Amino acid sequence: MKFTTLKASSPNKAQRELNAGLTRRLKFSDQFNCFDTEITAEASEEVMIPNYLRDVGGNSKIPSEWAVIDARGAAMGSLMRGATEWTKDKLYVTNMAATTGTFTIRFFE
Repeated sequence: MKFTTLKASSPNKAQRELNAGLTRRLKFSDQFNCFDTEITAEASEEVMIPNYLRDVGGNSKIPSEWAVIDARGAAMGSLMRGATEWTKDKLYVTNMAATTGTFTIRFFE
């Protein structure tokens, strides 16, 4: 949930909105334009990932940042940006480990 107190009609309303926003259990995706995906990649395999990142107008947008937020079967640092250039529709990552791994990746602006 993204919120602003700038449009509040009174200081009391702004305080209520701010309190409501701070006391909720917000997720990362509530505050940032991002998407998460899970992939399984063989050793040295480049994997194509559909790009679900959209701007405010609903247009595809190439992510400016990404992070591996979970890895199983291979080291966290073994996933690299793929050799194939990213487009607005497809993203590519490569598992540089010697073993198969399952990764959860977060792409964001």
